[in-house]
Amino acid sequence: MNMKHRMCVVTLLVVFALGLCPTMLFAQEVEGRAVWVTRWTYKNAEDVIEIMDAAKKMNFNQILFQVRGNATVFYKSELEPWAWELSGTTVTLTGKDPGWDPLKVAIEEAHKRGLELHAYMNVCPGWHKLKAPPPEAHQLWTEHPDWFMVGKDGKRMPPIDPNVTDRVREWYSFVNPAKPEVHDYLVKIFVEVVKNYDLDGIHYDYVRYPGEIGDFSHDPVTLEGFKKAYGITPDQDKEKWIEYRSQVIVDMIKDIKAETRKIRPNLIISASVGSTPERAKNINCQDSARFLREGLVDINMPMIYTRDMAVFESKLKDNMAVQGDKLVYPGMSGRTAIEQIKISRRLKAPGVCIFSFGSAYRRGEFTELGKALMADLFKTPAVPPEIPQ
Repeated sequence: MNMKHRMCVVTLLVVFALGLCPTMLFAQEVEGRAVWVTRWTYKNAEDVIEIMDAAKKMNFNQILFQVRGNATVFYKSELEPWAWELSGTTVTLTGKDPGWDPLKVAIEEAHKRGLELHAYMNVCPGWHKLKAPPPEAHQLWTEHPDWFMVGKDGKRMPPIDPNVTDRVREWYSFVNPAKPEVHDYLVKIFVEVVKNYDLDGIHYDYVRYPGEIGDFSHDPVTLEGFKKAYGITPDQDKEKWIEYRSQVIVDMIKDIKAETRKIRPNLIISASVGSTPERAKNINCQDSARFLREGLVDINMPMIYTRDMAVFESKLKDNMAVQGDKLVYPGMSGRTAIEQIKISRRLKAPGVCIFSFGSAYRRGEFTELGKALMADLFKTPAVPPEIPQ
């Protein structure tokens, strides 16, 4: 039973106990109000409790709580080491048990408040720092260096690329799901967390190739697979090279869905995707339209981060045009979200997603956005839309 079903049962019991008419239930507003809570937002259980209290006050209903960054985790795992961020400020602490379980606390506190809790997990990132984690942590960067994507120069993708702009010079190094062992490993990661925790959903981020940084992965396994499929090299047909790697991503999330739904049939699966389906596929080999069309995810959350309202509206329309019977929540950030929520409602988007929690609540205070949500935009509670089956 997921959070929505659990709350409906509780609400029905209360309604009948009070002698009220159950048809009152149907007057509730239906709107997905999701928020990305990044792993940088919390350090201890008290922080998580504060986050959930504030989220409830702002009438969010779906919490995307980040628990996997770069093959390190914020929950008990037999597959990956504890994230160093929970224990200090240096990667030498990778694998150190922090003495508490952030995901367990987040689920408990969210459910106490009637909020859905979705495990927000970076999929392909495998490491993020120039300094390596300690070997005893058995982190992928040191344990499986051959699992990482490779550039056209034949070298493993670096975590920081000095040849790009200052804005993006610090970057994740991605593992390569075109390799069968990596594909299987990533499926196991999601199976483990869904099996061990009472989750309402899982949320993919970075479920793609890092096309804004360069052309990856030119390793022997991927190149051989491409040649077997098409009989050519990537340089001979760029579109087929995009198509081949897009299929790699599709195959992976198809298997994640199949295996996790065996455990939790009502699990909600969502994904952060590129700002338009065309850009997502052509730049990142992320066929977000296909994600929806084939039911690989229930909700796409396109990251439409712009201050230009006309651009926002145009890109939202592009995403909703491929929505089919699934859902699209536009991702938005900062104070521009106030106007963008209004645009989303005018276009009848089934929900919205805010990046990130810190843009609405920061250092114990509600921001301008947070105050606007409570006073107007999210003044009354809403329930998330039903997920089409």
